[in-house]
Amino acid sequence: MKKISIVLMSLLLLVGCSNGQVASTQEPTSEPTSEPTATPEETNEPSTVDKSTVKVLTPSGAPSLSTIPLIKEGYDVEVVDGPDMLQAAFVNPSPEYDVIIAPTNLGMKLATAGKTDYRLMAIVTWGNFYLVANDEKILESTDPIKVGAFGEQAVSGLVFNKLYPQYAEQVEWYASVAECAAALTAGNIDLALLAEPVATATIAKNKENGKDLFIVADLQKEWSEAGQGFPQAGLFVRSENLKDNLTFYEQMIVSMQQYTFDTDASSSREELVNDIETITPEVLGVPSAQIISKVWPRMNIHVDLTDTHVEELQDFLKLFGIEDIEPGLYSTIVD
Repeated sequence: MKKISIVLMSLLLLVGCSNGQVASTQEPTSEPTSEPTATPEETNEPSTVDKSTVKVLTPSGAPSLSTIPLIKEGYDVEVVDGPDMLQAAFVNPSPEYDVIIAPTNLGMKLATAGKTDYRLMAIVTWGNFYLVANDEKILESTDPIKVGAFGEQAVSGLVFNKLYPQYAEQVEWYASVAECAAALTAGNIDLALLAEPVATATIAKNKENGKDLFIVADLQKEWSEAGQGFPQAGLFVRSENLKDNLTFYEQMIVSMQQYTFDTDASSSREELVNDIETITPEVLGVPSAQIISKVWPRMNIHVDLTDTHVEELQDFLKLFGIEDIEPGLYSTIVD
């Protein structure tokens, strides 16, 4: 198995738009996160865990960006495309990975069913879905419009349906965000559910061709009054690792927190750009470092221990029929 799966979405292969102007009705509004809250107790005992032996599996895109500090510190990080390898890793009777970053609903569904021994230690991303349209006022229109979305039974589709039930009878579902973006570009739909960074890349590519597209809604803000979004992807750790090396994994979370906090607070995001270019966008499964720097606030990458977001997690998982979750499945306290 390759350590790194090099992923480029077909849509983004067409995008050479790092210098393109983005037409949008909204500027990124995500505020810098608070200082890291996962603060392991100070100890004089050296860690017995060698970072280079800790295997981390993550999907490409926003989740993989959260692992940049781990890659820099020498962790063995594997980036893959799609959910199949994630699910296989969760249920492998001979676990290959110490850490899996995955949609919270995927990992928690398997955990509540007793099909995996991984536990949700932290929330990594809080949603990166936006509605993009060819008309800034399209959501106010009473005329019929053609709507496109992706992931009908996945996070994107379920969140979209909950927030915009008025489009339930007219939405056309696409197999991927790239296909949905292509349909918008081709003029086959008027309003598209897209995820960052595909949303910005699509807007920029159309701008190059003389066509204006606009971000008309932020689904994260629509989800909650606080605008924080929803716990979309989480970091799962094998329960025996938490039992034996809790402080080590807490320190790993602190490192991820600190990196995202510093990136949020940076005006230039120079370190982020340099890191992406060093690791390469192809490895992380993202477009250019410049595009990621531009859209970073809309990626909603904020790493925090699950223990501090139990209510948000429980509310979100109800979308998937996951309820009555035992605390041991999402807590750092493992029996």
